[in-house]
Amino acid sequence: MSKKNIFFLCALITALLLPLGAQTEEDFRVTLTEDGEGAVITRYTGTTRAVIIPDTIQDMPVREIRRRAFNESNITSVVIPEGVVIIGERAFANSRSLTSVTLPETLIAIGIGAFADCRSLTSITLPESLIIIGDWAFAGCTSLTTVTFPEGLTAINEAALNESDIDDEDIPEGVITIGRSAFYRCTSLATVTLPEGLTAVGTMAFAGCSSLTTVTIPDSIEAITFGVGVFSGSPRLTLASQAALQRVGFTDSF
Repeated sequence: MSKKNIFFLCALITALLLPLGAQTEEDFRVTLTEDGEGAVITRYTGTTRAVIIPDTIQDMPVREIRRRAFNESNITSVVIPEGVVIIGERAFANSRSLTSVTLPETLIAIGIGAFADCRSLTSITLPESLIIIGDWAFAGCTSLTTVTFPEGLTAINEAALNESDIDDEDIPEGVITIGRSAFYRCTSLATVTLPEGLTAVGTMAFAGCSSLTTVTIPDSIEAITFGVGVFSGSPRLTLASQAALQRVGFTDSF
């Protein structure tokens, strides 16, 4: 067998041994983390649409996905490896074909608009390690019907789920603030359960939720600070829900 044929045979065997959808290091532009202990993905340059990010690149553990690294890509799915702690601003924004995201249990922060306008994304499970969800993180994800929030979360930030397609939401214990326009124009949202310990709901947080009928508030909550127009454009709210909201300080119109 010629050397040329041996070369192509070895290349074929190597390709067959790679996991389906796996990427090579050459598919990613990288830089060092500030502490010099890990790799930061700055751009995806590969062509595979089902992306499995390696846990190490150039023998360095992958720790961050930087701002706009996958912005406006045509990927359909992504598996982010354990060890990643930060997903940067608009990292996956406008990836209109993205249907599936697997997040690691090491993730601490999702940046501003990280998954904004990923209009094919239907569900997301946020890991228990998550502390920060940036403003507009999932805004404009118009097919997003299911979001599983972690128990340790303390805030749902501004416009985090603006115009998503969720239909009911149990906000977990521990969340003390819901930001401005957090659920604005979630027109399929029918029921909301607010958690123990909630202290503030931002302006227009549930405005334009035209299907909203039921808001459940724990009896232990005595007062909530409401912004302007929190439930504006929610004409279907039951009288019982309206009474419960007024009990904790809501005085605005529905």
